[in-house]
Order: sequence, then C-alpha cells, then structure tokens
Amino acid sequence: MVMEYIAIDKELYNEIVATVSTASQEIREEYRLYQESIGSEWIENDELSRLLSLSKHQLKGYRGRGLLGYTMIGNKIYYKRREVERFIKRHINK
Repeated sequence: MVMEYIAIDKELYNEIVATVSTASQEIREEYRLYQESIGSEWIENDELSRLLSLSKHQLKGYRGRGLLGYTMIGNKIYYKRREVERFIKRHINK
C-alpha cells in the first residue's frame, strides 16, 4: 500500500477542522435531545400516587419542597418518568 500526501493551505485546514468540530457538537446535542425524548413519558398525579403508594398530599409536599419536578396543565399535574426515577433513587430507596 502506497501512502499519498496531500498538501493544503493552513487556513483551509483550520476551516475544515472547525466545520467538523461544529458538526460533531451538533450531532452530540441532537443525540442528547433524542435521549431526553425517550425518557419523557408523562405520569399523571393519580397514577403516580398509586404506583408509589404515596398520598396526593405526600406528593404535594415533595413538589413544594422542590424534590419532585412537575408540570401543571389546567388542574392536572404531570411528572416526567425520568424525573420520577431520579426522585425514587434519591429519596425512596434510602
């Protein structure tokens, strides 16, 4: 196998490196967003109460202390499944 060398201008080389670096960062960011979207199933307040055997009052306390992230739409409270998993790891399994 014969090696070939290609000479290019330093500015062009730097431009190519910058372009590849930018593309790499964009791909990483898209992958991160994709990973988040996989874990973004929502759990309604009543269902979470039943699943964790916690009262709605207990869940309200965790929300109020900032221990459990949530989203409120109208009168309904929803939790991201990933957030619930983090909460369980930090607080329930102790």
